[in-house]
Amino acid sequence: MTKNSVMALMPTTKASLQNFIKGAKEEILNGYSEPLEVAIQLKAMEEIIKSLRQDPDIKDLIISEAEKYGKTFEEKGAKFTLKQSVRYEYNDDRISALKAEIKARETMLKALTGEMADPETGEILKPAIKKGSDSITITLL
Repeated sequence: MTKNSVMALMPTTKASLQNFIKGAKEEILNGYSEPLEVAIQLKAMEEIIKSLRQDPDIKDLIISEAEKYGKTFEEKGAKFTLKQSVRYEYNDDRISALKAEIKARETMLKALTGEMADPETGEILKPAIKKGSDSITITLL
């Protein structure tokens, strides 16, 4: 069995994807899989997907193939749209100062234990609301 034949087993439509997720969840919750093994497998799948999506050679190949079909097209049950992402980098002292000011204010609000008035401005300061949830970190060895 090749790597691509394994990927070909995965669902490729919204309906088949939802069906796969539902079935996998039921099997996991019904004890057909060991929970920590499932966690490792999910982490491995994340790493595979992340690595393949970010690989410049694969990305270039996919874009090159898609360009043959036009800017937007449907193929094999999926809609493809070619677009260019734009990112701005700012070399601006004012923006840097504002970001530092925001960071300092966030740090101050995190340290508050209750509401208080700013002695200089009279502004009522409310502490940051701490929200959290349980999680687990998995590192593949």
